[in-house]
Amino acid sequence: GDEILISGEGYQDDASGTYTGTANALIERPDHVVKHLLAVYGGWAVANFYTNAGSQFASKNYKFAGVINEYKRLKEWLAYLSFQCRCYFRFAEGKAQLLYRPDTITSSRTVTKYMIRMDGGTKKTTLRGPRPSPLANVINKINLHFDRDWDQSGDNAYKGISKDSNSASITKYGEKEKPELFYFDFVTSQAMADDLRAFYINRYKDRKKDYNMEIFLDNVDAKFADGVTIEPAGN
Repeated sequence: GDEILISGEGYQDDASGTYTGTANALIERPDHVVKHLLAVYGGWAVANFYTNAGSQFASKNYKFAGVINEYKRLKEWLAYLSFQCRCYFRFAEGKAQLLYRPDTITSSRTVTKYMIRMDGGTKKTTLRGPRPSPLANVINKINLHFDRDWDQSGDNAYKGISKDSNSASITKYGEKEKPELFYFDFVTSQAMADDLRAFYINRYKDRKKDYNMEIFLDNVDAKFADGVTIEPAGN
């Protein structure tokens, strides 16, 4: 009936370094945490995990530390963790994929006008756009809460905050924020929080250009999050 106090740093890798590549290392880099969560709690084969984020996490010293103390489906936890390390997560092609979101998108292919279907009835291209993305998607003010104290609740549970806003976007669209998105339970570092906050405000401060089109099988191998250049089809 006595209380037991435990002091620990996290989950340790095995002697083979299955998740981190280093024997008995602390599992704390986000891609290592996701790989471990998939394997241990999801029964997912380590060989079927893919990420392009490892070098970015290493150079930026991204680390997670937190507690999973409530029930959610695995894919919900994975999406939640991915947002806290500027990634997308998806299952595709037999792989669990953690995909890093870079500051600048690089095009990996060009959709030429000959790849875009014409409407046989109107003799016009099926390419529509660009149209501005919804105003509801704009975020130009962020208060990112981090370094959670797991004994507390509400805003008081977070010992750190990273703040910023974009004045040009606020002048254009009005003040737009989504505070519920930016309670980052697994981030403990000010530098990491600042990097995440800077990325998200830069990514969402403006309305984007939305296009819609029907294309041929030339682009069937395009993958989620690929960068694409669209060559206008004219008339």
